[in-house]
Amino acid sequence: MSTKIYDGIRFRSSDLLEIHAQLTAYRPVVAKAVEESTLRYVATIASDAIDKAALTGAGVESPIWDARQKLNERQEEIKRTGCRDPSADFDFTITIMPYQGAVYGIVFCEQDGWKDAMLGAGFAEAFPYWNNTDPPEGFTDEAWEERGELWNAILAQDEWDRPVGCGFTYDFLPPTRYPAAEAALPFVPALEKRARAQAFNRLIEAEYQRLLKAAQDGEPKPDPLRVVIAAERALRTDDGKARVVAESERIAPLLPEITTSLLIDGLPAKAA
Repeated sequence: MSTKIYDGIRFRSSDLLEIHAQLTAYRPVVAKAVEESTLRYVATIASDAIDKAALTGAGVESPIWDARQKLNERQEEIKRTGCRDPSADFDFTITIMPYQGAVYGIVFCEQDGWKDAMLGAGFAEAFPYWNNTDPPEGFTDEAWEERGELWNAILAQDEWDRPVGCGFTYDFLPPTRYPAAEAALPFVPALEKRARAQAFNRLIEAEYQRLLKAAQDGEPKPDPLRVVIAAERALRTDDGKARVVAESERIAPLLPEITTSLLIDGLPAKAA
């Protein structure tokens, strides 16, 4: 059996009532982390839309509402496809599996900091296993093999080796709340970071177009993805970084101060 349980844990208590109480007490910590991550995501998306509108004159309506929609669509896509995206995936669940007097679990969460913080709370310890590389430092081959056999036995409680079939799942995710503009405002990136993001995006588009035009006469036809990678690589050089800095300094004075009303109402298009 190929067993890879990188986020396995073992609860310090074997009493399920006590474990439930510990997880319930920890829920507010996760709820706060989810709220902050949500606010940071929508603030970043909304401010990016405002900055692009300010630079192009195209205008933008209701950027905070649009950012909420983008987050919702991205999270739905993650659930549908199973793809990984820590920037928008805020799910946090633990499959809890009692076995021979002890209680084990597997954490499902894309936010490594959240997993580490939960272990820091003290009611569970890391209990991972993998069989594709050497054991971590401090383990003898025999001790590591015993852990693998234990995990195999735990998962064998389900005929398809599904963790959920070996116990039950605890879901930390709080009910969905639409983030208000007032709450998102403190999470808007600093002006320097906003200017740098716009500078990088504008320069990479220009570099992409330059590389694409240069390659269009060749055979075979250029792969757009390879051209994007080449454009990004060009901006990671010392010369490229200097161009980004210079463009950031040029752009910064053109970006507006983002306010609550700007997040809600957006910017009108400039007159032609």
